[in-house]
Amino acid sequence: MFDMDEVIRRLIIMGPSEAMKEDERAMGFTPVSPGEVPWLAVADWQPTGVISIKGKIVRIVAIKAIVPRTGAFSRLITGIAKAGLRPVVVEPMFDMPDILRRWGWSHRIIGSGKDRQEVWQPSLTWCEQRATYGQYAGE
Repeated sequence: MFDMDEVIRRLIIMGPSEAMKEDERAMGFTPVSPGEVPWLAVADWQPTGVISIKGKIVRIVAIKAIVPRTGAFSRLITGIAKAGLRPVVVEPMFDMPDILRRWGWSHRIIGSGKDRQEVWQPSLTWCEQRATYGQYAGE
């Protein structure tokens, strides 16, 4: 069980982005910022986003496009696939689950309690096919 007051206190002191980045580090992932890797374009993403990497897995935890509905997410996923990495979207919101479902991604629940997460990911075949798409923002 977790202490909700402690969770709220942590969010107020650190801010949501930094708290999520700390959680990613605790799981062994390394947060990356726009411009730090070629597939995460500065022109597409607000700097407060939370994306992390470990090995070949890229966790997309919390992102917000600078200009929504212009293909930023599609370019991000294509860039990740072209880099030979595998995207995982954590707790997608709004219309994102519909997009991922349409793309044929699968989802599952991992963890429990405060560590419970819904994660979505494509098959390796989907990633290989996506890697053949045209240019992305990093090229």
